[in-house]
Amino acid sequence: MLPENGATSHVLSLVLVHPRTTAHAAIRLLQWASSRSSSLDEDINISEALAISLTHPHRITDLWSALRLMEDSPFSLSYPHFLQLIRHLGKAGLPSHAKHLVFSMPLLSCCQNLVVCNYLLRALFECALNREGMPASLELINQALAFPQQMLEMGLQPNKSTYAILIYGLVKAKKLKRALIVLNEMESVGCRPDVAIYTMLIDGLMKSGDINRAFDVLPAMERIGCNPNTTTFTSLVDGLLKAKKISKAFTLFLMMERMGCTPDISTFTSMIDGLLKAKEIRKALDVLTMMESRGCRPNMVTYNSLINGLLKAGEVTKALIVLNEMEKRGCDPNTRTYNIIIHALIKAEKMSMALTVLAGMERSGCNPSITTFSSLIDGLLKDKKVSKALILFTEMQKRGCKPDLITYINVINGLVKAKEMNKALIVKSEMERMGWHPNAGTYNILIDGLLKANEIRKVGIILAEMESRDYRPNLSTYNTIINGLLKAGEIKKALIVLIEMEKRGCKRNRNTYNTLVDGLLKAKELSKVLIVLDDMERTGCNPNTATFNIMIAGLMKTKEIDKALAVFAEMKRRGCKPDNTTFNCMITGLLKAGEVHKAQFMQSEVEKRA
Repeated sequence: MLPENGATSHVLSLVLVHPRTTAHAAIRLLQWASSRSSSLDEDINISEALAISLTHPHRITDLWSALRLMEDSPFSLSYPHFLQLIRHLGKAGLPSHAKHLVFSMPLLSCCQNLVVCNYLLRALFECALNREGMPASLELINQALAFPQQMLEMGLQPNKSTYAILIYGLVKAKKLKRALIVLNEMESVGCRPDVAIYTMLIDGLMKSGDINRAFDVLPAMERIGCNPNTTTFTSLVDGLLKAKKISKAFTLFLMMERMGCTPDISTFTSMIDGLLKAKEIRKALDVLTMMESRGCRPNMVTYNSLINGLLKAGEVTKALIVLNEMEKRGCDPNTRTYNIIIHALIKAEKMSMALTVLAGMERSGCNPSITTFSSLIDGLLKDKKVSKALILFTEMQKRGCKPDLITYINVINGLVKAKEMNKALIVKSEMERMGWHPNAGTYNILIDGLLKANEIRKVGIILAEMESRDYRPNLSTYNTIINGLLKAGEIKKALIVLIEMEKRGCKRNRNTYNTLVDGLLKAKELSKVLIVLDDMERTGCNPNTATFNIMIAGLMKTKEIDKALAVFAEMKRRGCKPDNTTFNCMITGLLKAGEVHKAQFMQSEVEKRA
């Protein structure tokens, strides 16, 4: 006999889950151990270990041949073993195996019962729903819906748990009409739903926005003498708030107590959050006062909702008072609380206050997260406080808070915007040392910054690096380069890039052409502008109002009045309607050139159009 103690169970569990234990060896070992200690059959740890062992991807092919070893054995699998196997087959996404196991139970000397069938039903829904962002499997849902009939054929009457699993699964799968049908079926066979089942259905209907149907469930509850509880009312109140039916939600909230239901912390928190989102600040604070007067202490979720709502409503002072109150009451703010406040202060351009909150956060022993540091660094860079941002960036790393890709990209972007290109390139090098690589967007940001700094040679280096990492320059990259080269007066290089762009199969858009037209006009290269216009037509990218406006503005600046008028006439000939910008540019240019009559004629055209 084996000694009946925890050590035996632990050792056996370890052997069962060992990578070298085959499915056949696991069954043989369990048979041998069970023949020497009957208590192992009911040991949940061994059941769990056996299920993990047999449902391992490398052993699943041997599952059925291993289980057949039990057919002629006096030692069959116990109910706990079957339950854990069904559960793990469901978790492994193997519903057909779980179903086959249940139907094979009589062959393995074990009768099916309600508990086993309910485990299978749960596994079917689990597999139907847990599909990594994919829609629920209709086939598996239909199998689950057909299973109660199969239970009846086994001689088992579906019970309240069976129907609860069905309704819960259908609600999760957003099959609410079918869930209501199952509820009616449940009532018709004399199986009385409880408040949890009704609440589950009401919650699903409210979350789907089907408010009328959710409230229609209440009379059905009343008919069988099932009273709504606090959770039921909380679901209704929360749904009304999310549907922006604030008045109805508030009325129902006040009715709760008259109907014998005391609001709990979830009800109060939902109410406060909903009122704040509706900008009903005073009512939200009244609910907070009511909450405290009933002896219901706000928790972290309540305070975070309150602070977030106040900040979004621009009530910074009130939010900071709540933070102070929170600390006084022994509810220590967490990282999320501080991040909400810091983010809102940065958004409101209150950078010094955000840094003060950071200091308070550290004093309270709450460690800033990557999100905290990233928000502050981004805010300092936008505020053009580059030195402070870099000090904080260094401090972040000293504290063991490693920047992630987003942090690095934000720092590089901020430094480029602050025209600190050398520092941006240093951060890029550090980023690469830490195992992060720039993405296409970061390369475009760097190229734009280098072009603005007239660092043409470095642009070539970045482009070569970009391509070596399989990032082909895209339309945005080419447009950025063309724009930068034109601004730097590098007309020939800009036109070479345009040709290169076509060779690489990157289709130009109007933005590409409009940028070229603008740059060429500023460089007084009118003949080349006409070539660009011809190229636009050749590629099927016809000039639009913006293109003609750029041309007219450029010609007016160089006092080429007749040419500007010719472009205006061509614009109309092509059926391209002049807009306010066109007329403003024409009238201003004509007046500056002393062409008063022509300007007046243009003004009369504007008035006619109006």
